[in-house]
Amino acid sequence: ANAYYMYFSGASLFKLEKQEALIEIDKLFNYAQTQNKPVLLLIDEAEVLFGQRSVNMSEEKKEVITHFLSYTGASSNKFVM
Repeated sequence: ANAYYMYFSGASLFKLEKQEALIEIDKLFNYAQTQNKPVLLLIDEAEVLFGQRSVNMSEEKKEVITHFLSYTGASSNKFVM
């Protein structure tokens, strides 16, 4: 195959404490960036991560979402979502 793929559940991030979720996000993207082939990230329940932010959303949840999105701000030849 010309690419690897990784699957994870967006909702699973919010079952973790904030610091653990941030570490798991770092691990996910660091793994993708170190592979010798592009990585396709398959996100189940992506609406949890990419749904509308509301004023009622906790600051911790907003931080987790922002951290995840910080990896997607520039195009990459290492991963695709």
